Amino acid sequence: MSSHRHILRINVSGLKFAICCCKLDQYPGTLLGSPKRRAKYYDPVRREYFLDRHRPTAEAVFHFYHSSGTLQKPEEVPMDTFIEELKFYDLGKDVMEGYLREQGYVPRKQHPLPPESQKLKRTIWLLFEHSNSSKAATFIAVVSITFILVSIIGLCLETLPVFHKDKARHDAEKRKNSTYSSHEAWSRLEEEMETGDPYKDDPFFLLETVCICWFTIELILRFYSCPNRRVFFKSMLNVVDLLSILPYYVTLIIAALAGHDQDIDLRFLFVLRVLRTFKLSRYNRGFKVLGKTLARSLSDIGMLMVFLSIVVVLFSSIMYFVESADPETKFQSIPDGFWWAIITIVTVGYGDMYPTTTFGKLIGALCVISGLLSIALPVPVIVSNFEMFYNQQVIEEDEPEEEIKDKEEPEELATLSDIHSLSERQSDVDSGLGRSPLHSIRSKLASDKKDLDRESMV
Repeated sequence: MSSHRHILRINVSGLKFAICCCKLDQYPGTLLGSPKRRAKYYDPVRREYFLDRHRPTAEAVFHFYHSSGTLQKPEEVPMDTFIEELKFYDLGKDVMEGYLREQGYVPRKQHPLPPESQKLKRTIWLLFEHSNSSKAATFIAVVSITFILVSIIGLCLETLPVFHKDKARHDAEKRKNSTYSSHEAWSRLEEEMETGDPYKDDPFFLLETVCICWFTIELILRFYSCPNRRVFFKSMLNVVDLLSILPYYVTLIIAALAGHDQDIDLRFLFVLRVLRTFKLSRYNRGFKVLGKTLARSLSDIGMLMVFLSIVVVLFSSIMYFVESADPETKFQSIPDGFWWAIITIVTVGYGDMYPTTTFGKLIGALCVISGLLSIALPVPVIVSNFEMFYNQQVIEEDEPEEEIKDKEEPEELATLSDIHSLSERQSDVDSGLGRSPLHSIRSKLASDKKDLDRESMV
């Protein structure tokens, strides 16, 4: 019998497979398809190959060889475990990327770098854009996060009455004009700019100035060193960075140009300052996953909004006509019932509007049930998208470590006694936590060159 028709017996943690060499020879670049690479796992006594790996994934791998390229993940196997095993069997980058595309994974975007001829721009871009590129980049990321958190905390504390500069005048003006307190910080700046002494004793203004200086320098350096300035502000994060510093400079300009008798409402600029909370998404994996999930689930969220709109209009209309017989009803119109329907569907129930008749209470109960069902319909799809992007993020972050690990692994052989001594790890392998047992014993067998003759027995 030729070697092409030879049957190989492979034992994967007690689960035995028999496969023809002709199937493996179709993929010579894989672990099992290469006679030289699989030789280190050969047991000459039992005349079989032994792999201490995850058994459910092994079934999918051998199905890949038998079906000439069809890869399917068992339902009970987690995605990260499945990907880790595929890397061990080395089925190929094309096979893995093809499988991930079939599962709906978005390919990783290529982030271009400035050319190597522009060393200064390349260094600045790596420092401010890629926080994992060096220790200095990590330090700058920590500093940026610190400024963001300090700025947000200062923004919140600034609204507390205990920190108002002149509380008595504040209370008097608040009774005179209720809209003044909402933008007190901006009006106060306008007044003190006119006197030539802007925020001399205000610690929040000084804190905001320091934070804005850092944010401005960071934005300018990133814009200066970016590989393509035309597409720089197409990124939502860069737009957020710009909008988060605009209120400070716009307020200074408006306050400097405004006169004593001008009443300018700058509350919208205060809202823009809140946008800097989104700057944290540049450094947090969870924010990135959440953003991708929402972008991928827009159609499902739109379907949810349509369902909820129908339910709100339907039950608010029914409730209005049912409660109209009660002279003390709070449902004066159908639009008034919209608010009641919304807070009832989401099971908040503030208690400001409620039915008083028997039929109205029955309609309210049906509204709660219908709302819960409407909300529950698209939720599994959104959760599935979140899980998919989270697993993809984990895979992308672990990829460089795996490549280094593969380079450090020597291809040495193991003796039969070493393999048998690892049988006690069977329970760990069955639970999906097993790793290759030969990694820890190859170094001490580096001098055992005579075992290389086993390759001739394949």
